Amino acid sequence: MEEISISSHQYDSRRALTKLGLVVIIVITLGLGVYFAISQITLQNKLAEINNQQLLLSIPLTSAQWSGLGSVPEPKVKLDLRVDTGYQPITFLLDSGAVVSSLPRELAEPMGKDLAFLKRTTFKGFGNQTSFAYHSEMTLKVGEAEMILPVVFTENAQTQALLGRQGFFDNYSITFNHILKTIEIRK
Repeated sequence: MEEISISSHQYDSRRALTKLGLVVIIVITLGLGVYFAISQITLQNKLAEINNQQLLLSIPLTSAQWSGLGSVPEPKVKLDLRVDTGYQPITFLLDSGAVVSSLPRELAEPMGKDLAFLKRTTFKGFGNQTSFAYHSEMTLKVGEAEMILPVVFTENAQTQALLGRQGFFDNYSITFNHILKTIEIRK
């Protein structure tokens, strides 16, 4: 008789563990389902928010050939820079790694800026190279809208015009769409 009660007790224990396991699986499945549903809703809301933003520009994403790397996308955008005589088109590299936008010092004069009266500072750039720069502002046309951005004029003759985070990336949504090969700038 003892054997029957022991195996009956073992049977009841296994049954209880099986029920507990099923409850745990159901709770985990429900939790994951709720998590994924909330994630999907959040994603849809973010996409709707992006689609509701005003599209200022959609620019083709160009590529450049790099030795050893092949074709690499280059996020360049041509914008009109206000100069004393009107607007001058400038090709900027969109650079989320740059703290501030920069222009070569040669553009200061056409913009009516005198470097002698601008605050001079040192910057460390690519390769940790130190160079001098002068703080100012620039006015750009993004689509039909004008915007004023902080800028530094650099002394380095090889400076490429850059659009950096301060004033640009922190005020606009920039999307690099590699499938459609476009850059979208939204407000």
